[in-house]
Amino acid sequence: MIITILFLLSAQLFVTEGFTKYYHIIDAFFLCCFFIDVISRFSKLEKNKIFFRNNLYASSILFFSLFLLSSYIWSPIKDGLSIDILLQGSLILNSIAIFYFVNKYNLLKYTLYAYMIYALINNLICLGILSNSYFSSEDLFNNSRLIGTSTGANNLAVDLLLSTFMTLIIIIHTKNIILKSACSLNILLTIYTILWTQSKKGLISISLLIIIFLYYYLISNQKNKLLNLLTIFGITSVIIVCLHDVINESLTPVVERLKGLYTLLTQGYGEGSEDDIRLALIKVGWNEFMNKPFMGHGQRVFAHNYYFYSHNNFIELLYNLGICGFVLYYLMFIRIFKKIKNSFFEERMLFAGICLIIILMDTATVSYGLRSHMLFLTLLSVMLKGGRHWFYKHGLISRKPSQAAVYATACPCGHQLE
Repeated sequence: MIITILFLLSAQLFVTEGFTKYYHIIDAFFLCCFFIDVISRFSKLEKNKIFFRNNLYASSILFFSLFLLSSYIWSPIKDGLSIDILLQGSLILNSIAIFYFVNKYNLLKYTLYAYMIYALINNLICLGILSNSYFSSEDLFNNSRLIGTSTGANNLAVDLLLSTFMTLIIIIHTKNIILKSACSLNILLTIYTILWTQSKKGLISISLLIIIFLYYYLISNQKNKLLNLLTIFGITSVIIVCLHDVINESLTPVVERLKGLYTLLTQGYGEGSEDDIRLALIKVGWNEFMNKPFMGHGQRVFAHNYYFYSHNNFIELLYNLGICGFVLYYLMFIRIFKKIKNSFFEERMLFAGICLIIILMDTATVSYGLRSHMLFLTLLSVMLKGGRHWFYKHGLISRKPSQAAVYATACPCGHQLE
């Protein structure tokens, strides 16, 4: 349990250049523990079948990775082959290991807490309570935008969004009032921290997630939902009113960024702006994709030709890997949506919502090699694997699921649950 949680936290915290070595050390130790555990139980692995079929991320990304590496055959850029072999291999192996340990040792609850701790650390850094030097050798801010423990403001905003979703899952299922209150406060602080990242996609995405959660919160059948919601809203409003002057003075750069976001949404791109340049790259990428629509130009060719990545996962995939690579990658989300549709637990709306938000964010970032997506989608596979029975078994539900849900869910060894 300790090494798994340590790996999850290190994968999120030790991402900057000066601290990457610590992550590699922990990662190597984590994979060694995984292989030792697998070898010691090798005779049971085929029977359990918990490696590939139920791990929606690893089983989908494997074929995509093979196609990505094979694209170097027709790509004019050969320099990145060894890097991509290590990157794709690391993503797949880590996904398999996380899925194995979390399932086998019932660690789902602790991985959710790890996400909450990650958000809390960045919230404390944003408030100036915790020094950023413990996790990063870089400055706390980059052009007035908070980067925290991440490599950039946008990456931090995405990580905090995923942490918010995991924290919402804790809030929904825990009966502990203290823990529920701590999680709610942590989410409010996380929204404040995302404001300081000044990430447009982060601000839009966290807003959509909160709207989806509030809608789920109101339509669910649990008692006193509306009263609790109004209470939280009232307390938050009082805090904002009390800190009005402080917020106005300290959030001046954030307010300017929000004004820019409003202008973007209402008036479109300004000529010569950063968004206008990104739009130009997307148009160029689309036109060049039409020249080689099926197999693409080859991995890393877009960045090599235009000295920038496209800031758009769809265009990057279509340009570099063509329709084949695009379909192989997004087939993973089709499988996830199918799994969500067939699941028994009430939170299907939230799971579908976060997946749609991730796809929406792909219009403004290149995500197919991100470690944060690997971690999140692997844990999402764990949660979707067994429905409400697994939430109960992992300590997230106090009430045992109905027999109908139990018998319709398969346990890790492939047998019907008792």
